[in-house]
Amino acid sequence: MTICISSIAVAMPDGMLKERGTELEQAILKVVASGRYLKSNEVLQFELEFSQFFNMQHCNATASGTDALVLSLLAVGISAGDEVITVANTATATVAAIKQIGAIPVFVDVNKTTRCMDANLLINAITEKTRAIVPVHLFGQAADMPAIMAIADHAGISVIEDCAQAHGATINGKPVGSFGCTAAYSFYPTKNLPAMGDAGAVLTNNTDISRYIRMASQYGWDSEGESCFDGRNSRMDEIQAAILRINLRYLHKDNSKRREIAQQYEQSIKGSLLQTPLITDGHVMHLYVLECEDRKYFRKFMHERNIDTAVHYAKPLHLHRGLVSQKSPSLPITEMLAKKIVSLPMHPFMENIDIERVCTALREWVDLNEQKTNG
Repeated sequence: MTICISSIAVAMPDGMLKERGTELEQAILKVVASGRYLKSNEVLQFELEFSQFFNMQHCNATASGTDALVLSLLAVGISAGDEVITVANTATATVAAIKQIGAIPVFVDVNKTTRCMDANLLINAITEKTRAIVPVHLFGQAADMPAIMAIADHAGISVIEDCAQAHGATINGKPVGSFGCTAAYSFYPTKNLPAMGDAGAVLTNNTDISRYIRMASQYGWDSEGESCFDGRNSRMDEIQAAILRINLRYLHKDNSKRREIAQQYEQSIKGSLLQTPLITDGHVMHLYVLECEDRKYFRKFMHERNIDTAVHYAKPLHLHRGLVSQKSPSLPITEMLAKKIVSLPMHPFMENIDIERVCTALREWVDLNEQKTNG
């Protein structure tokens, strides 16, 4: 008899149904029964609860994380031809949002340890056309916001935090998203705070920015429904808001579980040639990303043990044909990481038996490579 061993996924968005399926079902059915699917109570309550969670004054729900970035850029006055400094070691949405409004992405390299924006490179990247900086809190790790803000404030440049992978991350106890002019969040189903579809939000303490985003996300309408400027349709629906309200209650617990899994992985490969991520107190482990010299063989090794892996990201954005600009320099750290990084299974719904399977495979990998080295 053949025993089929199920594969362990890198992310498992449907895992929330096991733990909180009844709550989610009831919330969804309540919205369906109400007949109010847009611009109603669930979105308003989510905006209130999400802003309070991070001790921020305003939350504007959007249709996606990309829209949250676009609307943030527009709200701080970015327009065609302006330069926006960011990183290439990120998801496509960060740069796509900049290019969507005709602005020019200017790439700086990342810090090798944090894999986030290297603040030391910002001064040389700033020109008379620079209007904003978009640091990305990557894989759950916070960028060096105190250093970035010091440089931006001195230069009079707006900062928009890309928090799509860092819901609940902190720097010395202060939440990411509370440093810049705005913070853009995505609630894609694999995020630390997941919806069951696309959804996003902008956090800010600036009343004028919040007012602009609320109008811009709905055709530029004022309170009377008159279009005062060109806007768009970027509304979060009531079902996604209801789902997010429930998952927000579990965010601290989910992030704690992610950190526990990371610590177990860490112990399994301690002292090996695998480069583990920096795990700070404020890290929320959206992804657990190793650096491996022989990534292809490592992934094959894990696949043979029914353990999925992924690469975030195999090709840095400054090398994408559709995103290359005259401001695309060589980024040696980013390019080096792209050749080595590999993501292990990481989500709060992992069963203990699956965590142990990953840890066992990691220990086997370490032992195998030690034998090769000594042999």
